[in-house]
Amino acid sequence: MNNNLVQIMKRCFLVTVGLFVFSLSGYAAGNFDKMTCATASCHDNLRHFKVEHKPLKSEGCTVCHQVKSAVTSSTNPHPKLTPINKDNVNVTCRVCHDEKVQGHFKFAHGPIEKKSCIECHNPHGSENAKMLKLKMPDLCVKCHESKQNVLNFGHGVIFSSEKSCLNCHASHFTNYESLLQTPVKEACLQCHNKEQKSPKGATVRAVGEQLKTLPVHHKPVEEGKCTKCHDPHGSADESFLMDDVGPPTYALCVSCHKKPMIEDVTTNTSTKFRNGTTNLHYLHLHNAKKGPRTCNTCHDPHATKQPHLILDQVTLFEMNTPIQFKQNLNGGNCTTACHGEKTYDRLKDYQNAKGR
Repeated sequence: MNNNLVQIMKRCFLVTVGLFVFSLSGYAAGNFDKMTCATASCHDNLRHFKVEHKPLKSEGCTVCHQVKSAVTSSTNPHPKLTPINKDNVNVTCRVCHDEKVQGHFKFAHGPIEKKSCIECHNPHGSENAKMLKLKMPDLCVKCHESKQNVLNFGHGVIFSSEKSCLNCHASHFTNYESLLQTPVKEACLQCHNKEQKSPKGATVRAVGEQLKTLPVHHKPVEEGKCTKCHDPHGSADESFLMDDVGPPTYALCVSCHKKPMIEDVTTNTSTKFRNGTTNLHYLHLHNAKKGPRTCNTCHDPHATKQPHLILDQVTLFEMNTPIQFKQNLNGGNCTTACHGEKTYDRLKDYQNAKGR
């Protein structure tokens, strides 16, 4: 017979014996119908919860506690109750909540590994759902203090839903890192498959639709590594970016792309976007007349129809104007509202007409 099943049967037997002894003690004192643990003056505070633990609600204290000995008082014998297993509270919880505290998973929530469900749950009752000691995200931040700062600019789903952190994370066990319920990409796209509005009114694009309809995908998105660019809890940036995508350092972009791509004025190796040896990335980002630009002036960070994640249009003076890019073996050409048709060739410096 399965060892776990044997253990549970033993515990159920102990619970039954406990209930019987507890009943006899009440009967002997003549108080069986008059007093219970929860109505006695010493424990009457246990019946004032909005959400009560079911055993407490049905006066089944011995489901979780066992009768150790009888202590004689001036009025009646009082059974002394102790947890079924003080050293490992989760063994007690497992009697009823077996599916919550064990399983064949790769990752477990810390409180379960530390054998203490009551780090998060009040075993008798609570004013919060699931008998949680605090509302979320306050409960989670109590241990995960490092998330408090980013929560000041927090991801909306943490605050806009009763599930809060549990929209993305599992509370007990999971097969995915960071205790996610699903892989990162799937977790993000359960909300970001449709267009939304940020708290400040900015449009948050439907990334899921982009990935379905557009052929060119940013590598981190394709690989499900959304958190390489975004902090899923929040940041000072409205898009929850991990770092700056603009001047002077372009820190987020160069965390993957090499710095010489944007720093070298001339090059033969640091970028393929060059006209002869003229680094066209540098030229675009460090425009002397119009000032420095950000990488997402020309590139979309998720998906596009054109090669190299080049946008279909660029926003100038609050107007959207098209970008027409064509690629060939040794370079390509681009036409935008910023300039007329410009051609580049990596092997031989192409002589474009002066001016726009």
